[in-house]
Amino acid sequence: MRLAPLSALSVLALSLIHVEAGKVNTVRIDPKKDLVCLILPPPGKLIGDTEQDGHVQCTDGKPQLLPSKFFTWKKFQSNGNYVQAWGMMNDKSVGLRSDDGGGQYDTHRDSGVNEAPGYAVFVELLEPDSGRWCIRFCHKGKEHYCNMGKSTYGCEGALGITDWSIAANIGPNILHVFSELVHGSWYLFVLAELSFYVTPYAFDDIEVRRVGWPLATGEDSNRKVSNATFCPKAARPQIAQITGE
Repeated sequence: MRLAPLSALSVLALSLIHVEAGKVNTVRIDPKKDLVCLILPPPGKLIGDTEQDGHVQCTDGKPQLLPSKFFTWKKFQSNGNYVQAWGMMNDKSVGLRSDDGGGQYDTHRDSGVNEAPGYAVFVELLEPDSGRWCIRFCHKGKEHYCNMGKSTYGCEGALGITDWSIAANIGPNILHVFSELVHGSWYLFVLAELSFYVTPYAFDDIEVRRVGWPLATGEDSNRKVSNATFCPKAARPQIAQITGE
């Protein structure tokens, strides 16, 4: 008889733990705050094998941080039917397998994520082998825009997303994209070197000291720039001819 109150308390405690977990283990999106959450599989596991074992990571760190280096670029889109985000990703930053053909998380799957506050349903697709990701949140009465029956179709086939152009989607990630494009190279110093040594004044001959800019194999480290046309300080100098001493 004395065990009954303890059992009741245990049930209550478990219920509170479940409710609390439900509060934090949700997916969210807010384009105005550049906020997006994604469900991810355990590191090193295939998405298709772990659709019931996903965990949430968000750009604001709640409940777990989705690192900025995960995104090569991302873009948001809103209309009267849904709000969505998509882009390209660095799968290694969160332990995804590059050979994973991808999979889907959504409201109806038992992934441990039971809601998307403010929306009726959501659907998320990850494609590590192609570097693509997308997530869509549909408003009440517009659930059919979150197609959950095409888990193997990817972002294009399931959600109709076809805009994967880097140039069109750089947005706030321009510096990250630029650094990715020139990763492992030191050609970034070209403009810095020219703007530092070439001043916006007209000289017949201007000495330009080069550091780490191979104009041609075996050239001297010092060159002279002649016939240079100068633009305002904020603009790039337009060099017409580069000659040796």
